[in-house]
Amino acid sequence: MIRSVVRWRDIPTTTASYLMKVRSVHKACLCSTHSLGEKMPSIFLCHASEDKAQVEPMQLALANAGCDVFYDQQSLPAGSDYHERIQWAIKRCDVFVFVASPASLTAGRFTLTELKFARERWPSPVDHVLPVVLQGTKPTELPQYLQATTALCITGNPAAEVRASLEAMLGKLQRRKRRRILALGTSLGCAALAAALVASRQPSETRTPSPSKTGTNLSEASTHRLGSNASPQV
Repeated sequence: MIRSVVRWRDIPTTTASYLMKVRSVHKACLCSTHSLGEKMPSIFLCHASEDKAQVEPMQLALANAGCDVFYDQQSLPAGSDYHERIQWAIKRCDVFVFVASPASLTAGRFTLTELKFARERWPSPVDHVLPVVLQGTKPTELPQYLQATTALCITGNPAAEVRASLEAMLGKLQRRKRRRILALGTSLGCAALAAALVASRQPSETRTPSPSKTGTNLSEASTHRLGSNASPQV
């Protein structure tokens, strides 16, 4: 079996430049996938003040797990606009946690306003919104938007159950982001490689015969033709 070895200096300049682009795109995609694991997940913990005793252990458990938790007024910088900061935090969070209780589901509470902001960002709550149903609340009492996804009904330790559910959701989101970035990198790499192959098949320069050589070739051809047509002497 004959094996052909392609040396880098034997590759045309145009093709080599495209291959360098393919390498850079692949490297950038690998760096992006690694940076996803380094980014601190952002969690918005929506709850009523009456439920703070049950929600605070959730916040501590998520913070210990390496999450950036938007919890209450302590998450707001001094002097900032409350409503603007709330909207900004919901727009940048990875997962929105709604702690459902009789207090948070009461009409007119700001918790329902925060839920409205989350719905504006994610028309579908699946994989983005986690309803946490505290004891004393039924899943059927949730708004229709929250009933469109799987709710976490607390049966044991609230902090441990919420942390386990969020770790599963965040892991799924990170895998999905990695697949998207790798798919984009593969598409760009294939496009660059295809362009490189097309460029390598095109001639780099077009050779045109010089006028002097053309005249010499024509004179030689005419002389040969005259010699062949001449009649033999007797």
